Amino acid sequence: MIENSVKTQFFDKTSTDRNLIKNTFLTTTQDAFNEAIKGNKTKLFSIIDEISSLENSDEDSNEQLILWMETFSKIVSNFTKEFQDLVGIILDINWVIRSSEFAIVYSQFLENLVSAHAFYMFPVAERLINLLCWKKPFENPRATLVSDPSVTPKIACDRVHAVLKRIISLIPSGPSFLITPIAEAFPDKFQDIKYQLWYLRNILKMIEYIPVLKEPIMSLIVEKIIKIDVEIQVEIEDMDDQDITDLQNLVFKMEKNDIDESSVEENSLNEKTQQDLINFDEINDNDENGFLFEELTEEDSNVKGMVEKLDGMLNILFDYISKLNAEERDDMFEILMEIFQKTILPTHNSRYTQFLVFYLCSYSPVYVNNFICLLAQKVLTPSVPSVIQVASAAYISSFVARAKYMEIAPVKTILQLLTRFALNYVEQNEHRLGSVLNPKQYMIFYSVVEAIILIFLYRWRTLMENDGNGISYGQLPPEMKGLDRIIQSRFNPLVVCNRGLVEEFAKLTHNLEIMYCYSIFENNNYSFIKNKQNELPETLLPFEPYQLKNSCHFIENIYQNWTPITGDEDDSDIESDVTDNILAMSISPMAPPAFNWINNYPA
Repeated sequence: MIENSVKTQFFDKTSTDRNLIKNTFLTTTQDAFNEAIKGNKTKLFSIIDEISSLENSDEDSNEQLILWMETFSKIVSNFTKEFQDLVGIILDINWVIRSSEFAIVYSQFLENLVSAHAFYMFPVAERLINLLCWKKPFENPRATLVSDPSVTPKIACDRVHAVLKRIISLIPSGPSFLITPIAEAFPDKFQDIKYQLWYLRNILKMIEYIPVLKEPIMSLIVEKIIKIDVEIQVEIEDMDDQDITDLQNLVFKMEKNDIDESSVEENSLNEKTQQDLINFDEINDNDENGFLFEELTEEDSNVKGMVEKLDGMLNILFDYISKLNAEERDDMFEILMEIFQKTILPTHNSRYTQFLVFYLCSYSPVYVNNFICLLAQKVLTPSVPSVIQVASAAYISSFVARAKYMEIAPVKTILQLLTRFALNYVEQNEHRLGSVLNPKQYMIFYSVVEAIILIFLYRWRTLMENDGNGISYGQLPPEMKGLDRIIQSRFNPLVVCNRGLVEEFAKLTHNLEIMYCYSIFENNNYSFIKNKQNELPETLLPFEPYQLKNSCHFIENIYQNWTPITGDEDDSDIESDVTDNILAMSISPMAPPAFNWINNYPA
């Protein structure tokens, strides 16, 4: 225990013998440790009480705590496991909001502690990561009494990042253990939006100085986002049509505020706006909403809040991707493909999360090729579960239809591949059909036919161009050779496939004088299908129109909207007819980019 007279002398402004007082503290503290090792912890408990009292004092305790931290740093080798109670009290000190002088001394102690005793790395890192949560250090009621007024939340987080960066370099085993406390500190999906966005920005910042954590951190982020994404869709599915309409008018049609985006002119961000997106101090306690809302029901308010979180988190990730250099983007693409395979593909009802891949692919035709190859591999591989094959076909069709940046050459390649697959499927399996058809047994076939039709509906203008001499009428493009055989097969795809999609295809092919399909599905009925339960399930396509208002500016210029067939045709809302009820799900893993699927698939 430090004598009161010694403490008084040290803090007496007239005292000149500061070094003597430091030595006294050091001697007394060392003595407390020696006594504790012998079994007498009375002096040690006194030190613990002293530290706890100073931390909770209403008076300025900065100078006393600085002295203690300097003393502990000098004898850090004594902090063996039996002194974890004292270490716990020290780690509870709210150091990041105090003066720069104290923050420096405290940071040095943490570095010395971890360097001397590796087993303290996890509790130290855990405490540091928790400090990256939204205003965590400022929540203590006494924070205003001990904090330096110049310390903002951003400065506090910068201090934490600086310490984390230094202590991680001291551990030869690597920082992989950090992902556990990072995941545990991630705000719950029901917490306010500011908690989600603040923490997301901070863990993305960690990737800058701990690059080996890029994959697990990105994987964690996508898992969190997709849970919110899916829950939104589940909530919406439980609403009636009027509730959905009202919610869409509120959530998806309201003007944006500046929670993490300033006004956007001509669909592009100026330099100041881009800086605002990553400005930690932009988020404050007055930012209760990402949109302007009227009074909502409790259910609608819950969905609204989740939409805001999803929008804000995707906005941050799009911005993060946009600032990567070419090498970093290549690395991110590989990581996203793995995450895509592990998380997005098996997830039903994901509505927006997959646009991370859609956006990243816009930076390079190599990404487009690799992504399409990845999906094609799944479609063509018989050992792949059928649900994954069907999902991959849906992703191919939706991506090729919607990716405005995708060049026509790979479009033709994938269209030829899908047509050959469907034609080969007919030749190999048609003879097995009986008098009654169960479409669910042939889901991969019908999903591929739907993919062919959807791609053609969106890309027919470029596919049918005749060497710059306008549209070539009277026949399908060569990449779709054999489609007539597929359509006229006993599989009867125009009867089984999505009706809205088939009707648009019939209208287009009739308009282009290619074929007359109406008779096929008009003269047929569903009597040859085994029973109603065996009809194909219908869900959303993966890349439906992007409606999140804060983040949509990243997507709208690279996204292909539906264009009516001709100005003379019925220009009713074809977009919903074509896309609302088409079979879809999710996606999957990397295929070797050099492999030529067309040349290696049986003709």
